[in-house]
Amino acid sequence: MSEYMAVYKCQLCGEMQRIPQAVKGSTEDIEHLLAKTIFYQKEFGSRPDLVQLMEKMPHRCKDGSLGVSLFVGFKKAQ
Repeated sequence: MSEYMAVYKCQLCGEMQRIPQAVKGSTEDIEHLLAKTIFYQKEFGSRPDLVQLMEKMPHRCKDGSLGVSLFVGFKKAQ
């Protein structure tokens, strides 16, 4: 079982940000979960550890601007 972190990308500045709370599961579990996020957007199944995972979130850019980060996938933890 591996750990994965949700990754978001700011649409204004392009910065990638990871959410520190890791999700544990097999590659197949995470692939299935990712498919659900694509098809059902905010429906993450019965995984209580993903209740706070959002499709979009605010982002403070380094230049002081405010952007919107979109969920782009799960990065495998090293």
